[in-house]
Formats: sequence, C-alpha cells, structure tokens
Amino acid sequence: MPIAVNRRARRRRDHAPGNSPRHQPAVQHSPAAPDLPLGARITVLSRGQCVRVRGWGFSRGDHRRSHLQVRRQLSVAPRETFAEMDPLRYVDSAGHHLAYRVRESAEPRDIILFTPGGTIPMDFLDRDRVGARLLDGLAAMGRLVSFDRRGIGLSDPITDWSCPLVEQWAEDLATIAKHVCTRKPVVVSLGDFWGPARLFAATHPDQLSALVLYEPTGPIAFVDLSPGVAVWPTPDDDWIWRVCPSRAPDRAFREWFDAAGRTGASPGVASRIYERPPETTVLRLEAAHGRIAARTLVLRRPDNQVGCPPSPDPVASAIVGGIRIDLPGSDYHWLGDDVDSLLAEVSRFVTGATILPAPERALCAVLFTDLVGSTEHATRFGDQRWKATLDRHDAVTAEAVARNGGAVIKTTGDGVLATFPSADRALRAADAIRTQVTIDELNVRIGVHVGDVERRANDIAGVGVNIAARVMALAGPGEVFVTASVPIAAIGTRHRFELIGEHTLKGVAGLWTVYRAIPSHLQIDDDSEADGRPTLAP
Repeated sequence: MPIAVNRRARRRRDHAPGNSPRHQPAVQHSPAAPDLPLGARITVLSRGQCVRVRGWGFSRGDHRRSHLQVRRQLSVAPRETFAEMDPLRYVDSAGHHLAYRVRESAEPRDIILFTPGGTIPMDFLDRDRVGARLLDGLAAMGRLVSFDRRGIGLSDPITDWSCPLVEQWAEDLATIAKHVCTRKPVVVSLGDFWGPARLFAATHPDQLSALVLYEPTGPIAFVDLSPGVAVWPTPDDDWIWRVCPSRAPDRAFREWFDAAGRTGASPGVASRIYERPPETTVLRLEAAHGRIAARTLVLRRPDNQVGCPPSPDPVASAIVGGIRIDLPGSDYHWLGDDVDSLLAEVSRFVTGATILPAPERALCAVLFTDLVGSTEHATRFGDQRWKATLDRHDAVTAEAVARNGGAVIKTTGDGVLATFPSADRALRAADAIRTQVTIDELNVRIGVHVGDVERRANDIAGVGVNIAARVMALAGPGEVFVTASVPIAAIGTRHRFELIGEHTLKGVAGLWTVYRAIPSHLQIDDDSEADGRPTLAP
C-alpha cells in the first residue's frame, strides 16, 4: 500500500547504530500501515506546481549542505514532468535502498538508463532540455527504467568504502535488472567510468539482452579526468568547456549542471567517483571483456577535448561481437547539444530503425546578417584582403552576439545566423554589428524576428528562421528590418521603429508588417516611451 511520508522528514546522517533520534527519518505511517516495504509506492506530496518527493533512503550521510537546501532544489520541477513516470519506488541492493522510476511503453523491451560517470540524480534529468530529450528518445524504444545508484541522489549512502565503488554499482545494476525489469533489458550506460556496466554484463550474462556503452573508460585510461579538476574545478579551470563545449555558453545549463551535481552527491562521494579503482578491479574489468556475451555497441566522439582511444577500440575489440561507432561533435559528456546523433545510433542498434523524438521547439529572437555587395568587394579587395575582411567580420559579429547573451548558430559565408533570449538583446547586437563593419568600409543588412524555432543539435530550423531571412532580404545597406513581433517583444525598452509597410515574404503565407529599427545614435532621448510601448517614428 502507498506510504505517506511526513513533509518535514529529516534526512538520515548515516546508517550506523546509536545515532541521535533527531537524525533519523520521520516517517509517518497510517494506523494500519506496516513497516516500510521495499518496492512500496511513495506518495508524492505537492505544493502548487512543485513536486516534493519524500521517502526512505532520501539522504546521504556525508552531504555538506542542509536538508532544506536540497529539498528546495529537488522541488523545482513542474508537476507534469513526472506525469509519465511511475511514483518513486525503492528496491533493496545488498542492504541499500535504490531509488528508481519507470516510464511505461507499448514497445516490447526494457531499457535501463545507467549513468555511472557522474553525480547527476535521475530526477534532475528532465529539468534540462537535452536530458529531457534523452529520456524521451530512450522511452520511445521501450519501457524505460531510471535509477540512482547507491551514494547518488535519492538512494542510500555508501556504507562500505573498502569495496570498490564500481563493483558495488555493478551489483546495483544487477538488482535493477533482476527485480524491476519484466524481461532481459537493454542496458544503456552513459560514461561507463571504470566499467560497472561491463562488470555486470560479464558477471550476469543472463540478465541483459544488449549493452550500449558511451565513452567507456578502462582498463586503460585515455581520458584526463583528475578528481580535483573534474569535480570541483577552480574558477580558472572551466571544466564544462572541456567536457561539454557545445553548452558551455549556456548560463542556464551551467546553473542546472552545478545544482544537479552538488545535489546528487556530497563532496566526499563526488571526489572519489573518478578515482582509479584498485588494480585487482582493473584486472577483473580486463578479464570481463572476454566474458561479455551480449551484443555490445561502443559510442565515442573522437574530436572531444578530454581524450579518446585510437582504433581498434580497446573495449569494442575485446568484446566478442562488439562494434564501435564514432559520433560527430566535440562533447565528451553525454548531455551535449548533439544528443540526437547518440539517440539515432542507439535506436538503430536496439530496434533496427532510427527513432527520434519530435524536434525541440524554443521561443527566441532570430537574427540574420548579410554583407551587402560581397561579390564586388571580393573583386575589388582581392582574395587575401577579402579573406582577412571576412575573418574580421566574423570576429566582430561573434563578439557582439556573445556580449548580448546570444549564440552564433552558423556562418553563411558573408553573414551569420544567431539567436538571442530577447528582442532587446538581438537589437543591441544588430546595432553593434552595423556600427563595427563600417570600419572596414562595409555595409550590412540585418533581419530580426521573434518566434518559435526547431532545435536540431547545433542548428536551428523552422518557419521562424525563414521569416528572419526573408525580412533581411528586404533591408538595404546599413538597415535593420524587423517583423511586427519585435516591437511587441521590445515593449519597455528604448528601441524605436519606423513603419515600412506590409510585404509578402517568399515561401511564407500572408502579408507581414515590416519595421525599420532606428540606429541608436539617431534615437531621441525623450519621455515619449514612459508608457512602456515601443516608439514608432513619425
């Protein structure tokens, strides 16, 4: 039966006997409720639109922060993020309670998501756009089981430090496969650091149907993940730029990554995750490769900045029937922007077909630029000078975009496509770009539109992108043309606009009202915008 857990339950400091009662979990049972059974449903107690999960094994003994801080961070997900998941459950693994969730599926297979290469707890994944897409993609292939291994997130703390962590986590994986899965699962191990998934596959060959390993490490280490740098980097050592450069400029991702990692494990646990295990365990891992009978796919990104083993792959080649597929991109971490390439290969391996979630959509300001008369300039300047001019244009544009919180999606030869979190930032960047290119005796035309776009790995697509490009094509040298969405989004700013009129945009239905953004040095600083509306020039 469901067990209601006290909203003010305190976290346990550890499992050792003799602790003060105030350090024990305050579990409140109904009069007829038995002691907390393993695998029992945990009632989700909510306030407003926030989910608050309380349950046995919530704490870790060596966490350095207060329960209140952790509770606040675990309560930021909207209610609907858990709608497709079963309530939080627990299962026993060698005396430790492992927290897990299941997302049901009509597909006739079980998928276990295993993330042994970090400290991100399972309940944080769907709060990141890439993490949510990863979950959706795996759930499309089958019944998805996510869990926190011991020492991480909502599972019990590690009590035996004499036994290597990777061996304990291999047994945790075996417990989930045996007691939670309804059939032999496909195990997807993302960042199989020192091989817990491989130890499991070799020790329990009858408990899985296939194995997917993303950037597995060991028995030979080809990556540079020293404990001090990897877990708690100094301000001068930006670890995210090393492991996940595609998302390093994203401040929201940085904040999420930091909160997830610090909530998932204490400093004491986190600093020991990346340690090389004892030599006996390394030798066990080396021998395990030859005993893995399941079909195995090894995925790597050779262009990552952390390190990659050469071909033939030391893991794939040591496993009978193992294959290696290289993915594009420079991200070592599995939460990089190009998660679709990872999902595509996993789905082909598991189902025989490419299965991807629907494209991710986001609201943003889209900016297109184009150098006016680039062909004539190239002829007049000559190849060498023109190349230097284009390089300066790209550098100036990238700086203006970055200074205003935007992201350059791609260059188009003599222009750029960029996105911004607001119309105000896009207009500021457009003004800066327009001013800077005149130094090189160039003119630029710019188009800006606010609307939905589809994110596709490191690119964007959709009607919103096409509209920005078509509006740009209407502009003359040195002009910034915008759609009607921009003045509306710029309410409350000092930007001024001049009505150009209604135009048809090639490939886009209907008539579109177009405005010209007035350069900042021509704007009159008066009180006409006191009502918060964007100002239209007479």
